[in-house]
Amino acid sequence: MNGMMRVKKDGLNGVLEYLKYLWYSWYSIIIAGLLTVFLVIEQHKYHLNFWEATYYSDMLTAIITFLSIIIGIYGILIPAVISAKEGKESIVSYFFQNADGKFFAECIRKIISSGILSVIGICLLYMHDVLSEKIYIWIFRISIFLILYFCLGSYRFIGIMLGLLVGRKSKKDMNKGTKRYKFRIDEEERNRINEKLLKRNADRVGGKSRKLDE
Repeated sequence: MNGMMRVKKDGLNGVLEYLKYLWYSWYSIIIAGLLTVFLVIEQHKYHLNFWEATYYSDMLTAIITFLSIIIGIYGILIPAVISAKEGKESIVSYFFQNADGKFFAECIRKIISSGILSVIGICLLYMHDVLSEKIYIWIFRISIFLILYFCLGSYRFIGIMLGLLVGRKSKKDMNKGTKRYKFRIDEEERNRINEKLLKRNADRVGGKSRKLDE
């Protein structure tokens, strides 16, 4: 609703910003869905049965290992971000004060859940000799979608968390990089100079008015 009100208010720029917002909100699902549909079409077209490949089980093991590593990275980064949030002058604290923390946490929860579901789906794919072909094919497709969604979402949010941790800087650290001028004057001295200038201008104006009267 707020997005549509912003579109009406800002015109074309509002439309572009709203479309950009929708893309960043849904691109993981859109790309994962399109790639899954493309894979399903190619599988029907060429009658591809990936589970009949010689090293199919080895591939599933490698995928589970990869997903476990990514989930483990979340387990390292999330406590680090939470601990960095305690610093009042850190970028992490500024981020959570101005961003929607609940939305951010919900997105991470969905991504981690998709990763766990992907691991469960791959474990079921080891049972190709027990499950019926129709059920197995649907588990295979859903697993592919979950893996793609997990990878795309992880790339985005791990990048955000790394940016917050690596790029965090306190105000004191920022002040260290500023130039310190040798002839800086304090507030009291500045006010005294301003009073002298105002008095001088007033004297000049008064002198000109007296000459005109004469």
